[in-house]
Amino acid sequence: MKNFKSGKATVTIQEDMQDMFMGFLKTVAPGAEAIMDAELKRIEKEARLNWPKRKPIIRRDRDGTIVKTEKTTLESYKKFKRGIKIGAGGKLIVFLKNTCPIQLHD
Repeated sequence: MKNFKSGKATVTIQEDMQDMFMGFLKTVAPGAEAIMDAELKRIEKEARLNWPKRKPIIRRDRDGTIVKTEKTTLESYKKFKRGIKIGAGGKLIVFLKNTCPIQLHD
């Protein structure tokens, strides 16, 4: 099940209902899914290129030799989710959402 909220209204769509909606969309607008997918791929590619990435922490000994590296990124630029929903006035909304959990530092 998926919940969609807009203001005080919430709509819950079951997976089979989403499949029915996508089937309906393919019938009334056969090229729409390909157009939406291509546009989301373009946006995601641009977002990945521009996403800030943390550099790893590198520890060296007195001679300058690397003794340890620590990954500091959650690689959130790899955690996009694509979606489609119906907005106000029946507008079709295609979205790209980053699902990486927020990491707060002290």
